[in-house]
Amino acid sequence: MENFSHYFTLILSICTLLLDIAIVLVLIWWVCQWQRRKNNKELLFTNLWEWLIERSGKIAWFLAVIATLGSLTYSDIIGFEPCKLCWFQRIFMYPQVILLWAVWRNKLNQLRWYSFTLALIGLIIAKYHYIIQVGWLEAGECGLVGYSASCSQRFVLNLGYVTIPAMAATVFAAIGILLLMSWWHKK
Repeated sequence: MENFSHYFTLILSICTLLLDIAIVLVLIWWVCQWQRRKNNKELLFTNLWEWLIERSGKIAWFLAVIATLGSLTYSDIIGFEPCKLCWFQRIFMYPQVILLWAVWRNKLNQLRWYSFTLALIGLIIAKYHYIIQVGWLEAGECGLVGYSASCSQRFVLNLGYVTIPAMAATVFAAIGILLLMSWWHKK
């Protein structure tokens, strides 16, 4: 089980790093697209941009599924006890699977804003949790609720910054950006 835990965490950590890099590149690209559109210039890599926009719902849904399965694997298979803030992050991630499925299938496109709101709140909670885990802020009474783990307890630290809340924050940010991109494109 220790080998599984190690390799599972390593894979998710590398995926988090790659997704963080992708988020930065997409944001830079997005600003460039916005500036070029504002100046009536031809957009950069239009085909790639359109491809990403068309699949933004699928990609967001896939990220939500991976995050949900990852959190369940950590708690139910590996045995990491979730803390109070972990539960709040789960509350804002798990419904994303259903909401983004509807967005992806274009059944209920208005759900995009509900999903975006969940992603934004989840991102704030995950960032707050990350700040507690890296020691920049006291945990307060987080670990005193029931039998949950302390919010400051780090089960994972890879690549110098990747913790479980960092993984969640990355996915919440990516989902939010993908939803904003699809909205911006439809304007």
